[in-house]
Amino acid sequence: MPAFGYFMVKILFAYNNPDLSKVTENVKWNCIYMVGVAVGSFIFVTIQKSCFGYIGENITLAMRVNLYSAIIKKHIGFFDKRDNSPGVLTSNLSSDAQELNGATTGGLATIAESMAGLLVGIVLGFIFSWRLALVAIGLTPFMAIGGALQGKMMV
Repeated sequence: MPAFGYFMVKILFAYNNPDLSKVTENVKWNCIYMVGVAVGSFIFVTIQKSCFGYIGENITLAMRVNLYSAIIKKHIGFFDKRDNSPGVLTSNLSSDAQELNGATTGGLATIAESMAGLLVGIVLGFIFSWRLALVAIGLTPFMAIGGALQGKMMV
């Protein structure tokens, strides 16, 4: 996402040029670059989702196998209790594994994407204006606290 911002700013600054032919040329090339960034973003997000989906499915499979083995090894009296009926156990086997898959796949992918965007943004900030980058880094904890408070208010 910081790359999109970079090219948007370049397009906005290109409009300040008094020579109309250079404006058209600069905007055209920056739009082509933005399309390239969009295609790259599509490819990398697809790879990211596929990899985290694969990892999540493997974790879910391992959990289901371990849980099923533990259920099979229980003594026969364990299944006489109402809370341990086969229907309840298979329902738990299904729902718990799906919750684990959703937590690992969705949560980790979002954290990885956010950290990568933050790192690229910080690097771009230091490249273009180190003073402004330091101010942005100093304000990041306040923005995080504000986001957390807003999330709590929404809940």
